[in-house]
Amino acid sequence: MLDNFNYALVWGTSSKYNPQRVGKEHMLNDEDVLQVIVKTANQQKRDKNYNQKVQAYFDKYKKKKKALKT
Repeated sequence: MLDNFNYALVWGTSSKYNPQRVGKEHMLNDEDVLQVIVKTANQQKRDKNYNQKVQAYFDKYKKKKKALKT
């Protein structure tokens, strides 16, 4: 999920206004409400290492499928 993190919305005492759009570095206070927004499929496809991720997933899938056949 960290790879696909886009931004978060925070409601509570740690934000200047409700909701506030924040990044990964934002420090939360007790009882803050957090909504995580992940990247869309198109945003993920534009990432530099997207092809590597897809290939790794495909290889893992093939290996698992091959193990089930034997």
